Amino acid sequence: MTEKILKELEEIRKYVMIKHPFLFSTIAKLPVVIENVKTAATDGRKLMFDPKFWNLLMFKEDKVGVFLHEVLHVALRHVEAMRSKTYKGTWNIVTDAIVNDIVKQLGYDLPAPAITFEDLAKMTNHEYTADELRKKSATELYWIMLKYVKKVEAEDLIPRSGDESGVAPSIDIPTVDVFGKMAGNIPGSLIERIEELLKPKVDWKRLLRVAFYRAYRGKGRYSWSKVHRKLPNLRPGRFPKKVVEPRKIYVLIDVSGSVVSEKLVFYQFVSEIAEIAKEFRTELEIVLWDTEIKNIIKSRDPKKIVEEIEKTPRGGGTIIDDAIYYIDDRVEESDAVVILTDGQVSSSPQAQKIMKELPSRVGVAVYCYTLEIMEPIRNSKGWKIIRIMP
Repeated sequence: MTEKILKELEEIRKYVMIKHPFLFSTIAKLPVVIENVKTAATDGRKLMFDPKFWNLLMFKEDKVGVFLHEVLHVALRHVEAMRSKTYKGTWNIVTDAIVNDIVKQLGYDLPAPAITFEDLAKMTNHEYTADELRKKSATELYWIMLKYVKKVEAEDLIPRSGDESGVAPSIDIPTVDVFGKMAGNIPGSLIERIEELLKPKVDWKRLLRVAFYRAYRGKGRYSWSKVHRKLPNLRPGRFPKKVVEPRKIYVLIDVSGSVVSEKLVFYQFVSEIAEIAKEFRTELEIVLWDTEIKNIIKSRDPKKIVEEIEKTPRGGGTIIDDAIYYIDDRVEESDAVVILTDGQVSSSPQAQKIMKELPSRVGVAVYCYTLEIMEPIRNSKGWKIIRIMP
């Protein structure tokens, strides 16, 4: 039976390589094996098919669809990207919808239940439409779905263990370009997903540090006044800028949505902020909020901060007003303000006005987000905007 399945899989492999040559280089590097998995799976290095599941597939179109499904997971580097995700099952659901949509556009069927963007829209209680979700990147979809589905275990994406050396096969961009123009049958959604892979990854931790160092340890001040006689080494007209330390760093963390759910990224953020506070020898005050202030933590110990956050009750809506009013009454000129949120936040006109004016009142104002930039932040000057990506 195993030999028969392997022979059938080899025929499908050759068929896909000829029919869709832009996937040739990916498929050529992937061995096909029979293993006891739930249905079909991949670890990014090989394609695995369960014999019982395979024998239940009655039509060739379904079999080609299942084969393509796993190939596209590898081609789009979904297994590699899953390593940094806390909820690997949620990532699996999101990427399944992406590859299933591409498989459908290539003209193949998938056996039920094959998750679709319509299914994702239902999971969000139709707060998003299928078309809106289809336009989102895989990472954006992951952040959105964390509000509704927190699944730890993945099904057909299997994290690798043991030897991690070497590079997993992925889609060959030049091959896609050349063969795509020849064949003319590459779905637009696949092109968009490939473009996602080409976008440079931004080091948000570095950007966060740069924002602080530029604000507090920037260039010297210049003046046409004579240089002081005790400072002969300085050029005429140049005076060293006094090193200013932030009196206090206020961090406003949105605990209502997906931000605190992605623990790996969230812990990295807390550790980074705590380290910055230690380097600048300043106080750190963390304000946790959703519709109101839930907790205030005054500590530079990341472990203590995380423990306090874990104890804090959260959920419900997202209104930033109370947190903004809190710092509005307290900030001084040398202070720093950092906001961490998914960006799907409501605010009153008064709070929006304060947010617009805040950068001119403090040493530095940094807005860190995962999904959206709030309108008062987008429309005001002075905010340093950083996107947090897992």
